[in-house]
Amino acid sequence: MARALAVMLLLAGAFAAPAADATVVVRLPAERDVPAARRIVLGDATKIDGPLAEELASLELCPPLDPGRERVFARTQIARLVGRSFPGVAVEWAGAEAVRLRATGVPLDTERVAGPLLAAVRTHVPEGRRVALRDLVVPRGVLVPEGQVEVRFDRVAGPATGTTTFRATLVGPRGWTRTIPVRARLELSGPMLVATRDLRPGETVAAGDVVVREGVLPARRRVFAAPAEVVGLRLRAFVRAGRPVTRRDVDRPDAVEPGQPVVARLRRGSVVLTLDTVARSRGDVGDIVRVRGLGGRGLLEARVLAPGLVEIVGSRKESRR
Repeated sequence: MARALAVMLLLAGAFAAPAADATVVVRLPAERDVPAARRIVLGDATKIDGPLAEELASLELCPPLDPGRERVFARTQIARLVGRSFPGVAVEWAGAEAVRLRATGVPLDTERVAGPLLAAVRTHVPEGRRVALRDLVVPRGVLVPEGQVEVRFDRVAGPATGTTTFRATLVGPRGWTRTIPVRARLELSGPMLVATRDLRPGETVAAGDVVVREGVLPARRRVFAAPAEVVGLRLRAFVRAGRPVTRRDVDRPDAVEPGQPVVARLRRGSVVLTLDTVARSRGDVGDIVRVRGLGGRGLLEARVLAPGLVEIVGSRKESRR
């Protein structure tokens, strides 16, 4: 046991204290390409000959560089690194006074991005609809390390027709990552309601006013897929025949419309009176509207209880001009 320990100490001393007359030749090129996304060692930046060449070549020079990035090391910097790690070793320097390191990489093409993007987007497409990628733009000059690089899209909202910017995370070897913006033009298609005639504001949608058709859905607008969703709604905007009817175009009609005959209730203690009136303003359930009794001149304020039904809450004098 003691003999084995002595041999190990002798070998360790041989590496820790090299002979003083050992000479190593280190040549610095003016420029050199180095692998990206892994630590840079002295052997990547220089050419080393002589005793301990392999040991010197394995010295770490700097952390990993991103593809396309550069870093310059002066001869004096490298000399200090060698002196600290291998004191007493004679070094003969040759070549340039400094070396410029450039991390290599390969361009990121759109084909490597399109597949993962479509896969992520399709997980959010509603049933019965389809999405197509029509255009894809990645930033110019993006380089990735050579080898396998994974493209991830972790935050993808529900797709819509139009151009959207997504955040792509690139994951390369040895833990290399980078996040870049990706601009894509998508087309979402599926069934939608289109107008069979020109629909004008204020009109109520009837069953024959719309029909279901397949096509590319409008950009940034929500559409309807079944006639039952819009029949009975009131038009807020003009919709030309053949155009999709979107949620911006229609609204639920108010429970009371101006000029509409309504039944008004009037409570007096336990007695409830009803009278026929005409609405003078519009309102939904819970709103206060103005009504006028048939043949009456005064306006009454009433709370809307249901479509066509209100309850008198007070009177309102008409202003005379």
